[in-house]
Amino acid sequence: MSVILEPTRMTLQERSAAASKTLKSMVGFDDLKVLSAALAEVAVAEAFINQSFVDKIRKTCLELAALTRKASVSSKHKGVVQLIPIGNPNIGDASWTGELNPYRLYQLFGADQFRLALEQYTLSTLKDGVELVIAKHPGTKPKTRSKKKDIIDYMIEYVPQDI
Repeated sequence: MSVILEPTRMTLQERSAAASKTLKSMVGFDDLKVLSAALAEVAVAEAFINQSFVDKIRKTCLELAALTRKASVSSKHKGVVQLIPIGNPNIGDASWTGELNPYRLYQLFGADQFRLALEQYTLSTLKDGVELVIAKHPGTKPKTRSKKKDIIDYMIEYVPQDI
């Protein structure tokens, strides 16, 4: 049974609102914060025992992420970037203000979101993080270390080779 008849024609916000409304009705609980927390806990428990459930979540996340990317490309103002983890967020550390580990970032957000995730870091942090990649690929280096784009392009080329 499909709750949302034409999700591809709905925005991210519309899909979220429709799913929340349907779930509130099905469960019979109106407190969205409590319902969200309960849903997350039940989903985690199910994910440990049901790989197809995890695959469905990942597929839906990628669909929703695509909606977010399309919207941000067409908007004139930069908004908040929403990245959706596809890897296990409990392994290692990913911090926007701390030390950058591009390998961990790639595992957490995957190839499709890797560039977007890297773009959230400052040039200084990217310079530090690129050293891990250079160390694993002797004789290589980014085109320049003075531009974020060059460092990010380099990481996108070499990090996936080591995963």
